[in-house]
Amino acid sequence: MTQEDVVDEPMDGSSEVNVQKITTKDQLSALIDDVENTRDRWYMKQNQVEGLDYQLVPKEQFLAFYNTFGAVDDDRDVIQRKDEDRYELLTIEMKTNWEHFFTFNQVVLIDVLDDEGNGVIQPPAPRSRNGPSMNGGGSLSYARVADQIPGVCGLQNLGNTCFMASSLQCLSNVPPLRQYFLSGHYKGEVNEQNPLGTGGDLAHAFADLLEQLWSGENSSISPRQIKTVIGQIAPRFSGFSQQDSQELMAFVLDGLHEDLNRIKNKPYFADNDEDENKSDEELAKLQWDQYKARNDSIIVDKIHGQIKSTLTCPTCMKISIKFDPICFLSLPLPIPEKQFEQMFLLMQPDKKWALFAMKVTRSTTVPEATKIIQDDLAKSIEYKEKPIVLWKMDERQNVQFLRADDTVAINNSYSSYHQQQHHNKIYGIFVDSPEQQLMVVVKNQSVSNERPVTLPYVFAISPGVEINREWVDNVAMPTIRSEFFKDPQLVHDADEGVPYEIFFETPEGLSPLNEESIRGVSVTTLVIRWQNPQIFNGKDGKALVDRQCRVPVPTLITLKDCIDLFTKDEKLSENDSWYCPRCKEHKRATKRLDLWKLPDVLIIHLKRFIYDRWHREKIGIQVQIPSRGLELNDKLANDKHEHVQYDLIGMSHHYGVLAGGHYKATGLNPNGKWYEFNDSSVHEIPAPDDPYISDSPYLLVYQRRASPDVHHVDENIAMEVNE
Repeated sequence: MTQEDVVDEPMDGSSEVNVQKITTKDQLSALIDDVENTRDRWYMKQNQVEGLDYQLVPKEQFLAFYNTFGAVDDDRDVIQRKDEDRYELLTIEMKTNWEHFFTFNQVVLIDVLDDEGNGVIQPPAPRSRNGPSMNGGGSLSYARVADQIPGVCGLQNLGNTCFMASSLQCLSNVPPLRQYFLSGHYKGEVNEQNPLGTGGDLAHAFADLLEQLWSGENSSISPRQIKTVIGQIAPRFSGFSQQDSQELMAFVLDGLHEDLNRIKNKPYFADNDEDENKSDEELAKLQWDQYKARNDSIIVDKIHGQIKSTLTCPTCMKISIKFDPICFLSLPLPIPEKQFEQMFLLMQPDKKWALFAMKVTRSTTVPEATKIIQDDLAKSIEYKEKPIVLWKMDERQNVQFLRADDTVAINNSYSSYHQQQHHNKIYGIFVDSPEQQLMVVVKNQSVSNERPVTLPYVFAISPGVEINREWVDNVAMPTIRSEFFKDPQLVHDADEGVPYEIFFETPEGLSPLNEESIRGVSVTTLVIRWQNPQIFNGKDGKALVDRQCRVPVPTLITLKDCIDLFTKDEKLSENDSWYCPRCKEHKRATKRLDLWKLPDVLIIHLKRFIYDRWHREKIGIQVQIPSRGLELNDKLANDKHEHVQYDLIGMSHHYGVLAGGHYKATGLNPNGKWYEFNDSSVHEIPAPDDPYISDSPYLLVYQRRASPDVHHVDENIAMEVNE
């Protein structure tokens, strides 16, 4: 048995590679005997990390080890994976026992030699890398498989590093980025002097990673080297706690950009007030050119786009427009809203009133609520659909009619106890034409104490109708008597038996309604004060059996719906207010974002995670994602942008809850097949449906379609790897 160590660079800088040979079983046993309780340690311990504590090996290699050296215990842990013809070779304690033979940054390959010196596997040739050495970095560990497909290579989990593996696999499957690094073109553009970069360390580490992923020689490799480089610059990624794959990808892309920035001396550009007189096209080009004069790299060339940001002052209507570069298109998802019960009382003259207990959210609008009421009533044979007018009222019975853009949520956890007990209902009536009719509110009160004796009743009238005592006696009074009197037949008694006074509300207070008429007022409020409040029945709808219904909560949203949310006008908060140069003070301006310039590679970030001072939450809504031919021209503010289509080439997925969960990646290989990357495990999967519907995608990587079909085999991969 021979151990052959293959190193990137020997510790002393020489090119000599030391070989430690163990030729007999006795010599191997002598090493094992140094470990106490060796027999017990043949069994796999819990929570071991693949690539660190044990290593995948081909079946042929494992059987060669077993046949040559036997086993201390035939019942030791040997695992055969269902989807792969490979075994786990337990090296947990032997690794510890052999540490004094090897340095940390060596890759150790163990093989069995026959009489002619031929092994089961062939070690890779020693590699060298042009560029500065890594501080504290180690070389890669390999799990070698013959005839491996380039790019179909996993990244071993170093301990909660699935987020990093997912991001790196997505970037690995971006063709222009991959070709740029594998061809070695990046070496001539490394900017070691950029104070914002890593001195080229990240660029070299990323290139090394791609070289191993696309060599076609490995089934999985350890990303320890690039993790070390990232952790040295960004300490939040140095440990082994779960992190965010988008944040990791953003850091890597920003670091690669600075390492490969072709601009050595960045010019300064001062703000020019005259720029606000330029057209959008002129201003966008100017600001993009200024950005490119300071930032010029493969990352900017292929991945950066541009958005239009518009701020509008609510006081003076001053408009400020800027065009900002973006690396990610971060799209909001609709925040899941909790539902609570809201009561609706529908008053129907000469019919039984209807009480609805509707599950609504804080964003449920009047049209949504009335549609649900109408759909429920439509189950009745006698029902004929008519518009509904809704209103709410306070404890003094002041009626407030709801407009179409109003929400109907008043019975929520923030309501006072009094409001929840007495004034939490929303009331409604059927009308013929709410846009053309006028509303008359009739309140019934007691003369003695001016307190309400019934609920207010609303009448819808035509604009030409005059409101006077005759209208009250002939139109309003019959309905009031039939709905609110204990004895509706009281209508035949003499007027002096049920005397009342009529007033109408004005801004100054109540005025008696005598012989004059009211006409053309959109809302008229009449107050009828009764001498004998004992004639009323106390009807308030509480005795009705409520009808249970709910507002449907969306479980699916399209990608373009997310873009609509991104471009929706937003009012800035007090803490995020904008200084208006015209008003000379901070204002809660209206902000709007629009797409302007689309890149060759579009990375979309679905903002599934909510972080605020009150809670942290994951939005698990399903998103309908186009996998082929995504067109965004209809979402662009730039009507002169050339027509573009995108095809999906990679995704970073998050499974599980926010506090834990697991990341995977899926990507399109140059051979035209899709693969799933689950840490060190990689297997072929069907191409995503079009559209692809799932609640797991977190990052979407699209490539701009430059030809009729982007799904082609990249014939340059083999040439690039060999170079």
